[in-house]
Amino acid sequence: MKKDYLITGGLLLVVILLGVFLYVNYGPGNNRVSYNNQETPATSESDDNVTSTPSPDETPASTSTSTPTATADSGSETYNNSDVPQLQSDIHLSDVKEASNGTFNMYLFYGRGCPHCEELIEFLQSLSDQEKAKFNLYTFETWYDNENKALMEDVEVELNVNIGGVPFFIIGDQTFSGYGTSMNDDIIAAIDAEYAKTDRYDLGMSLLQNQ
Repeated sequence: MKKDYLITGGLLLVVILLGVFLYVNYGPGNNRVSYNNQETPATSESDDNVTSTPSPDETPASTSTSTPTATADSGSETYNNSDVPQLQSDIHLSDVKEASNGTFNMYLFYGRGCPHCEELIEFLQSLSDQEKAKFNLYTFETWYDNENKALMEDVEVELNVNIGGVPFFIIGDQTFSGYGTSMNDDIIAAIDAEYAKTDRYDLGMSLLQNQ
């Protein structure tokens, strides 16, 4: 008799446990959804780099919200020259002329659509008329213009430097890589120092003579 009670009690316990399992897993309000394919959105990070380089896997964008629209096969782009008479449209080394009237030549390598390059040009445009009268600025676009890209490689050899990105600019025998507002005083000081020299080094003229 006692054995029958034990068997009955055991069966009842199994039924109760089975009922609890079914309710927990398949009861009302329980929707089992798999999230194996869910992707976590990428977290954006601030970019503190002051130089820009095009992606090795793709051509730099041919348009920018802050620059004029241009086709990828065009190596020429004109900036507003009203504030900086010396700021010329994009050119090549063969267009460089020897500086005159006490001025000196300054050379800027940049990429169309590069934000730091645009900021640098805006800073140069904001200089006083007295400061802007000291130099002639030659700009060379290197992301879309293969001739200017090759020229930048020649500059690396000429100056024995490694140009990691743009903007890269030369004032006399001084080089500047990248741009940030913390560089403004150094740039002005370099312009003033070069203007005060009587014996100057001109990168463009040196490259032309070596051709």
